[in-house]
Amino acid sequence: MKKKKPERKIPLYDIKLSARAIKEVNATLKSGWLNTGARTAAFERAVCRLTKTRYGAAVNSATVGLQMALTAINAQPGAEVITTPITFVSTVEEIMATGARPILAD
Repeated sequence: MKKKKPERKIPLYDIKLSARAIKEVNATLKSGWLNTGARTAAFERAVCRLTKTRYGAAVNSATVGLQMALTAINAQPGAEVITTPITFVSTVEEIMATGARPILAD
């Protein structure tokens, strides 16, 4: 009987986490607050300090971040918003959701 070769897999990602990162994730999970709460507020403040900005908000996805950015710039129906064609579909969807027109520029 011929032995089957082990299957070689190519990973989609290679995550390297430090012990501190794992500790922080565990502390967040144990806090009972996954999306709001004191740890999220502390993260937002730390990012504001790092980026020297007054305000910041943690969001659960880039899609929500795009939605907030378009709201912040007051994207109006009919306005042109330039973006790259090499992007995730939500980029164009969020621009269109405001009524603005996506302009794809490479």
